Amino acid sequence: SEFLGILGMNLHKSKNVTEKVIILADSNAGLHQKSDFSILTETGVLLPHVKAPQMWYSYRTCCNNIGYHGFFDRIIANFGSKLELVKDEVYEKQSNGYKSTPAFARVNLPKSGTWGEYHQPILGYLSL
Repeated sequence: SEFLGILGMNLHKSKNVTEKVIILADSNAGLHQKSDFSILTETGVLLPHVKAPQMWYSYRTCCNNIGYHGFFDRIIANFGSKLELVKDEVYEKQSNGYKSTPAFARVNLPKSGTWGEYHQPILGYLSL
């Protein structure tokens, strides 16, 4: 996709500083069918001889205004040995097990009366 090409071009500019990349992405628009491996490959940041860690989660993150029918907010890294989901028990209770928007985040869009596009958070822990 065009987005991955632009992202890859900009990441390539930083290679003189670091080759290690963590991507935090709302990837439901046009990237939802791509694997983490594909995204790392298409951006040119998949390191040779490195098996990129993957993080799995079972709740849907996108979006409040469509009833959380989309997955695909994600954390991707091209380094590390393990990428684990971190669950926040307080937030999990506030969001009814990641199925609804917590009270503190329920906001209508100005002058429309429609819900804002709040996304459920993803917290990760990257082991080196």
